[in-house]
Amino acid sequence: MKRNEIISDKQAIALLVFIMTADKIVMAVATQAKKDFWLSIILAVAICIPILLIFARLHVLFPKKNFFDMIESIGGKYLGKVLILLFVFYTSMNTVLVTDIFSYFVTTASITGSPKVIPAIAIMLLCAWVVKEGIEVMGRFASLFLILFVCIIAIGVIFMIPKMEINNLRPIFNEGIKPTIEGAIYTIGFPLSESVIFIMIFTPSKTGNSPNKIYINALLIAGLILFITSFSEFLVLGTDEYTKTYFPAYKAVSRINIGDFIQRMEIIPAAAYVIGGFVKLSICLLAITNGVSKLCNCGDYRLIVIPITLLMINGSLFVTSSMMHLFAWTEEIWTTFSLPFQVILPIMIWIAAEIKTKKIKAVNRSMQK
Repeated sequence: MKRNEIISDKQAIALLVFIMTADKIVMAVATQAKKDFWLSIILAVAICIPILLIFARLHVLFPKKNFFDMIESIGGKYLGKVLILLFVFYTSMNTVLVTDIFSYFVTTASITGSPKVIPAIAIMLLCAWVVKEGIEVMGRFASLFLILFVCIIAIGVIFMIPKMEINNLRPIFNEGIKPTIEGAIYTIGFPLSESVIFIMIFTPSKTGNSPNKIYINALLIAGLILFITSFSEFLVLGTDEYTKTYFPAYKAVSRINIGDFIQRMEIIPAAAYVIGGFVKLSICLLAITNGVSKLCNCGDYRLIVIPITLLMINGSLFVTSSMMHLFAWTEEIWTTFSLPFQVILPIMIWIAAEIKTKKIKAVNRSMQK
């Protein structure tokens, strides 16, 4: 195995949690459901359990292989290349989208008026550095900073308690069941099923990682974080502000004012998002370079990290024309675009993998006889 490509269960869980929570700790979750957003989150987590178990099953069927190796083993040389290209395209679009969100957040929350290329270059070059260091470094950073990430969120939630109003949640099911289901589907597409990107970088080690434990524990932790943060923000802001504000976490925390002493705490969501965004973008960048190196039969993905990084920076500058366009695109198009890559294709690959594995076992048994 190549240098710096083995991570522990704890590190893998931390990386997955960042994939599933980084953007949504500052953005609204399941706005389609309005007051019933929290039910959408619970439903989304429940639906994602079998999806992530499928991801884990692929690791069991193909030990010591990442997703791109699995695809080539199942689809062969030509179909495998096509599928790899599709997943590289999806991950590239995801990376461009996340970079765009990060840039807009930074230029809105702190360096107002600055061109969004500045934070895009800063974060992506930092990601390129850590990707070249390898997944082991990324795993160590994620496992260490997940604790800080959770502590920062907890501090923000505690300080918001005096501003919370429980009546903002009433009445339940005021919008009906359909918006709740729509909110759940949207939450699955962005961000929970983005965990498919993790399969592209993770190879269970020979020491025996537990894929089921990794995926389910990460999902439950991420679901709890999303539930607590969005629940707190909604209680502070109410329906209209929560669903119509681009970054409700930032606005909710700005209302903290305890005894005219503790106030102006916007640094809390900003710090958490910078940590989460950095880890998530690093994972996305590593997945793209893994896929491209597989397509091009490149021996070491580190050789193409910088060119891919520059492409992602350029893509983030042109994918959307404004923040309004960005958020409209994520709400109206992204879920429809992403779910085939996150759910449908992985399920088809899993079915094909099960069939191929059974055939191989049958052949082996017949040869032994």
